Amino acid sequence: MNIVRAASGKAVKAFMIGLLVAGIATVAAFHAPSVMFARPGWFDGGIRLLRDDGEVSYYFLHSSWIDRSGQAVTLTQDYPPLGVLYFSLPRLLTKNFEAFEVAFVSLNAVLYALLFVVMSLLLDGEGRSKRRLAFFLLPAFLYFSLWRFDILPTLLAAGALLAAKRKAPEPAFLLLLAAAMAKWYAALFFPPFFIYFALLGGREIPIKRLQNAIFLTAGAGIALIALVASVAGFGALVEPVLFHLSRDFEMGSVGAVLLTGMRAVGIDRPLLHGALARLFFLMQFAAVIPVVWKEYPKDFRSLVRACVFVLIPFMALGSVFSAQWIVWLAPLVLVVADATDLALLAALDLTVFVQFPVLFGINPYGSAYAVFTFIRSGLFAALWWRNSRAFFSRAQRMPQTLPEAGGQLPPLSGSYSNRKAIR
Repeated sequence: MNIVRAASGKAVKAFMIGLLVAGIATVAAFHAPSVMFARPGWFDGGIRLLRDDGEVSYYFLHSSWIDRSGQAVTLTQDYPPLGVLYFSLPRLLTKNFEAFEVAFVSLNAVLYALLFVVMSLLLDGEGRSKRRLAFFLLPAFLYFSLWRFDILPTLLAAGALLAAKRKAPEPAFLLLLAAAMAKWYAALFFPPFFIYFALLGGREIPIKRLQNAIFLTAGAGIALIALVASVAGFGALVEPVLFHLSRDFEMGSVGAVLLTGMRAVGIDRPLLHGALARLFFLMQFAAVIPVVWKEYPKDFRSLVRACVFVLIPFMALGSVFSAQWIVWLAPLVLVVADATDLALLAALDLTVFVQFPVLFGINPYGSAYAVFTFIRSGLFAALWWRNSRAFFSRAQRMPQTLPEAGGQLPPLSGSYSNRKAIR
């Protein structure tokens, strides 16, 4: 009972600290002009240094479906349905943009504080210093936590990791499903999670729980798809995927910089353009293959590293780079990072913030923006390489028997185990 009270007290304290940080940042932002250091010749007319009315106005316009009582409901097709539902919630309270904006950012502030709690529990469970939570104060992470809705899938994914840490497959998979239905990227985490729980099945958790978790998650997914399809049509599920698949290289992506350089030396051709797009697309998802092939997430820390391993290529090599994606990555890295990784993460956050809102507000087509794209990509590569080395070396050091379970690790596939012993 005392342990429960102590844990509850720590969670409340962490929530209050997170809410205080988010509250101060929110008040400061709303007391600042939307555009600072205004210059008529700049791309954005100035820099959205503390607040970003532009993106919130997009959410406001695309949440108008909630006001159409008695009419057919249509969801904006840029985002998955749970994301749309989330940023539409303030519409239940007001049709005024200013009030909508305050409600939306305040809601994000509460989720920021909840993420602070979940990360505090994860760090404590891994024996990591709570001082790592100071990374929540880094400018890009704090800015995009408040002014985008990516804090929602990040919180859900972090909750799934906490459930995995506690060896609870049912909430882990359900939270991961919810995260993926808010932003598709979380779907990349399903293979590592499945392997992690499959290797625990029958030893540290009953195999029946894993089976129940899979059926429960599949049922919840089917029910959610049916609900969205009946209310808004299958387009609310399919079109967000098709929309993003159809996007060409945009400024801020590595591909766009490479194409600009190719044009500068006169070697840009439609065939090369198409080949580069296909190559980058395949490389975005290729990191899932060794995770599945090697059956590597054999403990919780390697599960987190597996998530980092599949996420960074998806972020770094896409045809589009959105600065708010730093919110997806930072909590994962904080759980497993060493001192060098923490320095790289801090540098990445600052680099992202310089790109947006600073350089974007001035000129996203200029050479400075392209230089920072390469700097950002180099930091991604360094983080990914260091994480990969730690991930695979840890997996290879894992014993074939789990001391705490007293049993041999089962193969996920007989054909693979016949070819090669599990490392």
